[in-house]
Amino acid sequence: VLPVLVTTSFILMCSDRIRLQWERAASTDYLTGLPNRRTLAHHAEKLFSAASRLCSPLTVAIFDIDDFKRINDTYGHDVGDQALQHIADILSAGAGTGTMVARTGGEEFVMLFDICPDDRIEELRQAVAATPFKIDRASIPITVSVGVATYSAEDREFSDLLRRADRALYTAKSGGRNRVETSGIMAASV
Repeated sequence: VLPVLVTTSFILMCSDRIRLQWERAASTDYLTGLPNRRTLAHHAEKLFSAASRLCSPLTVAIFDIDDFKRINDTYGHDVGDQALQHIADILSAGAGTGTMVARTGGEEFVMLFDICPDDRIEELRQAVAATPFKIDRASIPITVSVGVATYSAEDREFSDLLRRADRALYTAKSGGRNRVETSGIMAASV
């Protein structure tokens, strides 16, 4: 009986560990270790609910690496992956309390602020531009364009807020890149 109990206990411990590994794999971006789009959406819905019920602050910032295709085409996809990790590290280091940083795919990162970010988004954009990405002997300049939207009573669901941030991102890209643009409800531009 004892060998059966020991074996059963061992199998249960292993299955719990495997389950936890699968849960982590399903919730994080494999390359950067940041939360992925699914985890972001789940967390964002909670924050959006709090913002709409309690008038809590909620700001979304979408960071998109400028000319990322050029990095991949010039230096290769391995270097492109390292550039993504570089940006993830900068954004994570500057996130601070009350902020979630996620990689949502490609060269795009999303930050959720459940506090007023003040100048932090512009500071993060500047930190990316000022922190050279070094690979071998090369120093590759990287910049990001950022679209920002802050919760408004006009937002009926999180996707409305995200859509406004995405439109602001396109404005930043078309306005010359390496800049922050804010959705029209909060302000015209940062």
